[in-house]
Amino acid sequence: AGEKIARITWLKYDEWKKFVDCLSNAVMPRIVYDMACELADGGNLYGVIYDDKVKLAKDPFFMPMEEKLFSLSEVSVYSAAGYFIIESTKDKDWKLSLSYQDDPNTHAIELLIRTAFRKGTDNISGAFNISKNMGINKTKYYNFPQKNLINYYFILRIFYFIFFLGIIFSIFYLSNVKI
Repeated sequence: AGEKIARITWLKYDEWKKFVDCLSNAVMPRIVYDMACELADGGNLYGVIYDDKVKLAKDPFFMPMEEKLFSLSEVSVYSAAGYFIIESTKDKDWKLSLSYQDDPNTHAIELLIRTAFRKGTDNISGAFNISKNMGINKTKYYNFPQKNLINYYFILRIFYFIFFLGIIFSIFYLSNVKI
């Protein structure tokens, strides 16, 4: 009838937003610059993002995953459910999902790619006016871990299919129903 609800906050939202904005303004340009230099020098980010192309994966239901490189003009990007998603414009089954929470610097990668799209460049480093060899003599602060696109869930799907097929067959067999 008359329940009371108490809200406990450990930090005011305005103070938190100001802190995050200051941190982002202090750190993000350096991260973005280092990533763009890495791409301009022929490197990659997480083994899936290159200067002029992106590696996407397709996950057929009962088959192993496939990987394929797509140019920046062949992909589109969007955010959904806590993920930054890069998707082929021709075949929506080819995707790359980067988690904002679990994959480091996803916000910086999003900024790189969206800026390249907005400026209409063929490569990501060109959107930031970074030429090849700009970062050769500079110290590399970031070691980008490789993102593994291949998984073996298709084996599990096949096992589940056979398992449930066996259960259905067993039910029919035990109930003496002719198939």
